[in-house]
Amino acid sequence: SKPIVAMPAALAVLRLSLAALCLQAAVMPAGAVRGGRASVSARALGAVTPVEKVVELLKQLQTDLEAEAKEEAAQYDKYACFCKEQLDEKVYAIEKSNKKIGKLTAKVNKLNTEISDLNTDVSALAQAISSLENDIKNAADTRAAENVQYVDREQNTSNAIQAIKGAIATMKDSQAGMQDAKLNLVQVRSLAQAALLSLAGDAQRRAVGALEQLQDPTVYEYHSNDILALLGDLLKQFTGLKNDLDKAEFDARSAFEKRDLDMKSEKQFKEKEKVQKTKISDFKTEEMNTASQEKDDETKARDADLQFRQVLESNCEDKAKLWDQRSLTRTGELTAIAEALDILKSKVSGSWSANEKLSGLQKGTRGSSAAATADLKHISAFAPKASARQQAPAFLQLRGSNSEAAALAASRRAVRELSTSADHLGSRLLATAAGRAALAQDHFVKVRSIIKDLLDRLAQDAREEATQRSFCDKAMSTETSNRDKAQMEIESLSAERSRLTSTKAQALPHIADLSQEIAHLKKGLLEATELRGQESAENKRTIATAEEGKAATMMALHILTKFYTDAAAQLVQTGYVPPNSDREGKTVGDRAPEIFQDKYRGDQKSSKGVIGLLEVIHSDFVRTADKVAQEEDVAQKAFDTLRSDTEASIQDKDVAKGFQETLVSDAEGSLVDAENNLKDQQMLLDAAISTLQDLEKTCVQGEETYEERVAAREKEIEALKRAHAILEDWQS
Repeated sequence: SKPIVAMPAALAVLRLSLAALCLQAAVMPAGAVRGGRASVSARALGAVTPVEKVVELLKQLQTDLEAEAKEEAAQYDKYACFCKEQLDEKVYAIEKSNKKIGKLTAKVNKLNTEISDLNTDVSALAQAISSLENDIKNAADTRAAENVQYVDREQNTSNAIQAIKGAIATMKDSQAGMQDAKLNLVQVRSLAQAALLSLAGDAQRRAVGALEQLQDPTVYEYHSNDILALLGDLLKQFTGLKNDLDKAEFDARSAFEKRDLDMKSEKQFKEKEKVQKTKISDFKTEEMNTASQEKDDETKARDADLQFRQVLESNCEDKAKLWDQRSLTRTGELTAIAEALDILKSKVSGSWSANEKLSGLQKGTRGSSAAATADLKHISAFAPKASARQQAPAFLQLRGSNSEAAALAASRRAVRELSTSADHLGSRLLATAAGRAALAQDHFVKVRSIIKDLLDRLAQDAREEATQRSFCDKAMSTETSNRDKAQMEIESLSAERSRLTSTKAQALPHIADLSQEIAHLKKGLLEATELRGQESAENKRTIATAEEGKAATMMALHILTKFYTDAAAQLVQTGYVPPNSDREGKTVGDRAPEIFQDKYRGDQKSSKGVIGLLEVIHSDFVRTADKVAQEEDVAQKAFDTLRSDTEASIQDKDVAKGFQETLVSDAEGSLVDAENNLKDQQMLLDAAISTLQDLEKTCVQGEETYEERVAAREKEIEALKRAHAILEDWQS
């Protein structure tokens, strides 16, 4: 949903109208806004005439209507203040929700982008880990195949060596019996040929030449000493071949183990990085879900306020229109009553002197109505203020220069690099090297030789010290890993504790805001309920009074109508021809001058005006009762809608408040677990640190630790390499 950026014009007009009425209610005396409609006394019908009863009812109705107008004005003033207060609160709450929704939307989008980047990194790491696993497996398979080949070749070579040794021993023991020696030589030739099948090169060619001499039959019979020499040479050759095989196997195994260790270390590092980024992604996902839920709850609460405000605006606008209509209608009703009283009083009694007072009341009522109408119509408009944004340009200037250096300058830079590094690192070795280099005449031979010798010396020191530290390094590496693992867990738990504390701190103001909004809604509903009750009671009193007036008017109409109808019936003539008439049908009396002929039957002409007026009064009472009943029904339906919407808004905010309270409760429980886990990890950290301290006492001699010596040596090597690079690259 889109945020509200401007207040509708109709809402602004309504709020200004309500503000004017609130001000009018504040300055109006308390006694002027309260009044009650007194019930008509139930005197006996015989005590007064029907006309006097009508006059009494009309006068009482006039008084009641004036009091009712004042009371209704006070009620409407209070209702107008209620509308203004509720509209202000809802506008503020909606604007506040829009800002919060905007921030939460930005937060969700930012977290979503970060999570996407993390997931991409995790996927890339997973692929890299899988590739490393394949490389490790392939390398292991290749190494195994090479080892199988080596074992086969080594076995053949060893068998040949053993056979040669056996042949030599046999010939030495039985030089006279050449037949046995001949058999041994055949065996030697067979085993040697099997071993040579897996070999190649000069060694194989020399061994093949020796074997060809053993195939000559004359050798067995006449040259035993030569055979021994030949076998001895062959033994040396096969022994050398075996040594070459062993060395090649050792080198291949060493290279494989180094590469395997490197790949496994890289795989372990990437797996650790993948786990860390997965944890961060999960944490940010949880944070994004919480922000999304909070955004949805805030949007729902904002939409509930929007709906409530729409209903309130509609009801307030309808009530303002109804107030105008009732005021104008009541003014017309008072005018009609004044005219009716004037007519009735003039016919009944010539002593009625209330005309001036009635006229004053009528003018006062009209003035009050006109003033109230003017308060609603004379409204000033608001114009939104414009704002401008200015941005100042920023400029960035870059400048740089390069120049070539001569050989002497390069030598000086190398010496300066050594001197600076010696001062920075506090290294006597680098200081000595800088002094020797400064005194050297040949900058490109002597200085470079000094630096190279120092590099070789430092490398040799590192190898020797690494051999001595193997045991200590392994033990300290294990305890360092335990210490780092405990420290990482403590940092992770501390971050979790901070997050939970932040969640709780953020939820508590939301709970307070929602509680305040719920209280305002309940207060508004209570005030609206009170106003509705007062309005309903007033409408019931108005209907009851109208029913009394209708009954009295019917009584007057019944008496007058019966009288005048009966009187008129006695005067009706239907085609009667009197006797004693002439041919023209005229009697004496007809032609005689006019004179009284019958009794007085009343002024039928005047009675028509009186009865007509009473019928109008009666219809007014009927219309008033029906109209008020209709207005009561409309007002009750509007109140029911307002109450339903308000209760729904309260329920929505109660749900949102419950969610925030659940967040606080969960955060408090998780905080207890985090504190306990922190204590456990701290104990593990303390134990690892204690063990490391013991190892340092055992393994480290002097004030400088092994790690410090290694770090210092590496820094010295880096400084020497930088100086060496200056001399090597001075022409580039």
